[in-house]
Amino acid sequence: MGCGASNQTEEKTEQTPLTGCFMSTYQLQPNYSYSHKHFLYVEDLARVALLAPPRPPPTNKAEVFRIEKYRVLDKRADKAPNKLLKEPYSGLMAYLMSGLFDDLSKVRVIYRWVTSLKMERIFLPKVEPPATTPLYQIWRIKNRKGNYAQLVSILCRLAGIPCTIIHGRLKGSTYDVGQKVNDRLHYGEWNAVLIQGYWRLLNAYWGACAIADLI
Repeated sequence: MGCGASNQTEEKTEQTPLTGCFMSTYQLQPNYSYSHKHFLYVEDLARVALLAPPRPPPTNKAEVFRIEKYRVLDKRADKAPNKLLKEPYSGLMAYLMSGLFDDLSKVRVIYRWVTSLKMERIFLPKVEPPATTPLYQIWRIKNRKGNYAQLVSILCRLAGIPCTIIHGRLKGSTYDVGQKVNDRLHYGEWNAVLIQGYWRLLNAYWGACAIADLI
């Protein structure tokens, strides 16, 4: 899933500092300030002051994440009731986070839920849904006003996980081998989440587009 994971879901583990604010590599809102320590625009400089700066983690994904330890958690995310889309975020978060205490498991269940959404099967109302519901962000994604990285950022914030949105160029489905990378055609956004003092990359859009057995 692009970040580490842990199988400790019963005992409470050390938590990363809560940021309570959005972060991104571009200025999401005019009032966001730039953190030179983190190379990010942030909603509140004081709330991110204690967060670790970006640096290469000492371990890779294979060393910290074993998917077989998360089968039960993945099934929970896959079976999330559709009615939670129309309810306030608190309902979805209570369902996904039940019994979880470590940040790694929280990130995994968020990633799994987002990437398991069948966007083409989700019925959207004719009017814009309330912004306090997950359906609103899905409405934005389907209307090309938002993206997966923004949805992940919202859910991580609600779960108390420091998460930033990263923008840049990606060699995805619109890229042909040998083609010159174009800012407009190959633009994309993904996330980095702070797990045990290190930032781990995560791309829910690519996960959602992957073959189901490989997610």
